[in-house]
Amino acid sequence: MRARRLTFGGRLLCPFLRPFFLDSRDEARVKDAAETLWILGERVAQAALSDDTLLADLALSPDEIRLARIDPGYATASTAARADAFVLPDSLQFAEYNGESPAGAGYAQGLAE
Repeated sequence: MRARRLTFGGRLLCPFLRPFFLDSRDEARVKDAAETLWILGERVAQAALSDDTLLADLALSPDEIRLARIDPGYATASTAARADAFVLPDSLQFAEYNGESPAGAGYAQGLAE
């Protein structure tokens, strides 16, 4: 993995002997939760652009606000992002939203090989 640069922060992306696979039930649970999270995120983004009080609650810098107000020419606020989650037997916990570094798709091919 190091030879193929499949690292982040100097650590291997997958240091485990056996990868963790989801069964179809857990896959559906993760998919449903992630899609709901994305829908809510899009609603907040759209609402914030028309409500200065809500926009202020997001604690964006003036430069970030100027960027957010630019019409990109498509409907969604994010076209390539990822939500990092932990799948546990009785819960699904999202740790963070990564809109600035959606690297998962780029790493997936290398890990699959």
